[in-house]
Amino acid sequence: MPKTVSAFNYTVFEREGLGWYYQYSAGENKRSSMLSVAKLVKRMGLAEEYPKLKNKKMCERIVVLAYERGFIKVNLGAGGNLAEYLMDYWDFDGIRIRRLNKRRPGAVSENYANIMQGYIKNHIVPRLKRGMTVEDVTPKFVRDLSNKLLDADDKANATVDKIMVAFTKPLRDAWKDDMIHENPTKLLERMDTKPEKLRGILTRSELQKVLVVLRAKATEHTYLAVLLAAATGMRLGEIRALSRDDITVVNEQDSILTVSKSWSVYGGEKSTKGKKVRYVPCPTWLAEKLLALGRLNSYGTTAVFWSIKDAKGNPPVSSSYLRESFYKYLYDVLEEGAGFKAGTTVDDPDAVAKGIKDKDGKTPQIRKGELLRRERNISFHSFRHFFNTEAQALGADTDKLRLTVGHESKDMTDNYTHAEKRLDMVKPIADISHLIVGEAEVIEEDNDAGSC
Repeated sequence: MPKTVSAFNYTVFEREGLGWYYQYSAGENKRSSMLSVAKLVKRMGLAEEYPKLKNKKMCERIVVLAYERGFIKVNLGAGGNLAEYLMDYWDFDGIRIRRLNKRRPGAVSENYANIMQGYIKNHIVPRLKRGMTVEDVTPKFVRDLSNKLLDADDKANATVDKIMVAFTKPLRDAWKDDMIHENPTKLLERMDTKPEKLRGILTRSELQKVLVVLRAKATEHTYLAVLLAAATGMRLGEIRALSRDDITVVNEQDSILTVSKSWSVYGGEKSTKGKKVRYVPCPTWLAEKLLALGRLNSYGTTAVFWSIKDAKGNPPVSSSYLRESFYKYLYDVLEEGAGFKAGTTVDDPDAVAKGIKDKDGKTPQIRKGELLRRERNISFHSFRHFFNTEAQALGADTDKLRLTVGHESKDMTDNYTHAEKRLDMVKPIADISHLIVGEAEVIEEDNDAGSC
């Protein structure tokens, strides 16, 4: 039975140079935005019946027909609190994500859901009007919020884009589910999310100097994590998730690491970024040192990089510990390389820009090495770029390099492929790993000889 149109309040009008549009009442003192009649015709599948919109009367007939057939829904009942809706949408234990992960296992990880909730809580909710509901959201509001994030000038475009994804994905689904009257993201403009600065990497000489310092001063955790990252290009989360069971010694020279999991701050153990298992060559001398570190694990687990501090759930050593420990000794190398005495401090430029003073009224100090690190955009993740760059410079086969750094390969992900065959596939990359950390191997051999 057709809907009655007596309560359907709408207007049709022509916009000069743009064609015919309509608006309708969406509740008390609320109206929809201006919507295209031509697009409505396409949605209804009536393009052949109405190839051209000739006049207002024809357009009115189309709008009424759309209402009668349910293409225009006036009473959507989307009066729920917007902040609560957004947080619930990204609740890992909520029904939406649980259903999605049942349909496609692993589609949304707990870590990802928590990150999205963090974006909503820290960057979206503070910018919402008090008591704002889902139906209060308009395309202009979404566009203006995006512009405010950009204008704040304290976040990279890529970060703003991630925040807006956390905000707009729930809104787009609300529109698809007929909770709101129009697509609230239609006025958003695409932004360039390429990093303003390319990821910086150390030189071979700098790496060797860092390794010498780490070998002499840092913990075995930091030293081996840096060595492993430089020799294999593994991500920090993958390194933290490494277990003794993942290490296969093939021969005296080469070993194979099975990289099938990662460790995140919020979600704990999860699959790798590409959700694929890969097999990474590693010098056997390094593999044996990893196994030795793993055997020191007193938590009853097989984790190689076990937590230095007691922690609930026996997680691996924290990423912040490895990162900050690496930076601490990197500063010495960068400072001396730039002609400064190790330990040199300077005014913190961020504090200067914000007018921040310490309790004595002085500008907070920062290591010169930290400024040099920022200027060159070097981070722990730089070792992944370092490995790729060095491997290509040393003539690595591009396809074989892809296999070891995380791209899909049917042969390499075959669970029935033996370690010896896996090594044969990537032997040229294994040889390159030896070259990259070759001087460290010499140091280890000298230390072993001296201890006999």
